[in-house]
Amino acid sequence: MGPRQLGVEEAAGGLALPAALPSSGVVCARALPCRGQLDPCVWRERPHLCHPNGVDAITDPGCPPPWTGSVPDGAPVLLYLGRIHPKKGLDLLLHAWGEVLGYGEREEWHLVIAGWGSEGHLAQVARAASHVSNGARVHILPALYGRDKAAALTQADAFILPSRSEGLPMTVLEAWAAARPVIMTSGCNLPEGFAAGAAIEVEPT
Repeated sequence: MGPRQLGVEEAAGGLALPAALPSSGVVCARALPCRGQLDPCVWRERPHLCHPNGVDAITDPGCPPPWTGSVPDGAPVLLYLGRIHPKKGLDLLLHAWGEVLGYGEREEWHLVIAGWGSEGHLAQVARAASHVSNGARVHILPALYGRDKAAALTQADAFILPSRSEGLPMTVLEAWAAARPVIMTSGCNLPEGFAAGAAIEVEPT
């Protein structure tokens, strides 16, 4: 039997009990604080590998960001990048974005939402975006990969993840790897970011 990988949510959800683990094989916990989220009996009774979910530094690939032509040159960009899903809190983000538009320097900011999801939810997010100041300063892009993704992360002015719930959000780690400030909820499960001053906390209400 090969290694079994446990995500943060699964590891914290009761798999600390030996009876819940496979009778043979290796436990591979992929998380930042993985050892602290499993009962010590796991480490005593199974071979284990603790593999931190880190990312390499992301540098500017030297190509224009994917919103070129839609966002005026020099305008600050707040970026959401990831799966388009109800738990990500994009409905709340768009509602809040509509409320803050028009207040002082916030007029200049543009919100870029890039990602993938079901057709139904993509359409729902697009409709919500169109109601925010008639769609002004909100831009919906498809999923980004490779150089386009690196350009987006390194050339955005800030990154936001307004999730209701996360295990270990890799997009936040990638934003930090690109040296971007992050706005996120406590549901993103990365209190280390708040403690280090690398993130601003908002609540999905």
